[in-house]
Formats: sequence, structure tokens, C-alpha cells
Amino acid sequence: VFPCNRRDLPRPAATTAALHAGGFRVLPILDPGVKKEKGYAVYDSGKSEDIFCLNPAGTEFTGMVWPGFTVFPDFSLPEARRWWGRHVKRLAAEGFDGFWLDMNEPSTGPIDDQSMRFQRGLAPHDAFHNQYALLMARATRRALLEAEPDRRPFFSPTVPGQCF
Repeated sequence: VFPCNRRDLPRPAATTAALHAGGFRVLPILDPGVKKEKGYAVYDSGKSEDIFCLNPAGTEFTGMVWPGFTVFPDFSLPEARRWWGRHVKRLAAEGFDGFWLDMNEPSTGPIDDQSMRFQRGLAPHDAFHNQYALLMARATRRALLEAEPDRRPFFSPTVPGQCF
């Protein structure tokens, strides 16, 4: 979800700078599904900060999307939004201009999302399902504003001057 593939994009800041020089803006896709894999820094940091959604048994809710087994930040928690923001700021420092936020229905693959719990397992899925994408977007926007306070964090490249 957050680190650039250093094999395909070994120097992200240099690449984004070169693209900017050519008049391009660079917007990678971010989705909230974090690969559930010990040793993966994004997963390990989220686990250590206890910010992932839980299931009814009180353990991490695990979905199955493109990276395989995935866990999801509980954006209903302020600490999860701050955690997300730290990762967004790191990417902004690499020169990315904004982000396409995707799969934040949240998309859980063939796993029933109704067993996803929020607020440390206290709130049922329906309590935050319709807010999940909004809370993710707000966390992303806040981080982008903190990273570059004089830039608009969201824009539409097809509608000049439009800001979301």
C-alpha cells in the first residue's frame, strides 16, 4: 500500500522530479488493504500501534484482495488516521502530487465485510461502512496539507481549477 517498488522505481523522488519537469503530475493509487505479512514494515507498524479493524473474536479482521491476506486501518480511530497520514507524508516527500484513493468501500474480496468491526471491535461494520472512504480521504487530505500547506491537496486534471 505505501512503499514504492524499489526494483521498478528505484529513485522515486528523482523520477517524480523528472516527470514534473515535463509538466506531468504523479498520482499513485492508494488502497487501505495492508498486506498481512510479518516483516512488511507497513503491516508491522500498524500492528504495533494497534490500529487495524477487528473481527468479532477480537483479532485482526483479514480480507483477501490483490496482495493476498490483508488487514485494514480502522479510520474511525484518530491514531489510525495519524498512522495513515505519516505514510502519506512520506510519499508526498518523494514528490507525489496526490493520490487516487481506491478500494475503500472497503473492498475485502470474498470475505464478508460484515464481520469487520470498528472502534477496537466495539462498533459493528454498519456503524462506519458509509464513512470509511470519507475518513480515509480526510486523513489523506490532512497529511497532504501538513506536508505542503501552500498546495491544494486534491485536484482534477481534467477540470482546470477544480478542487475536491
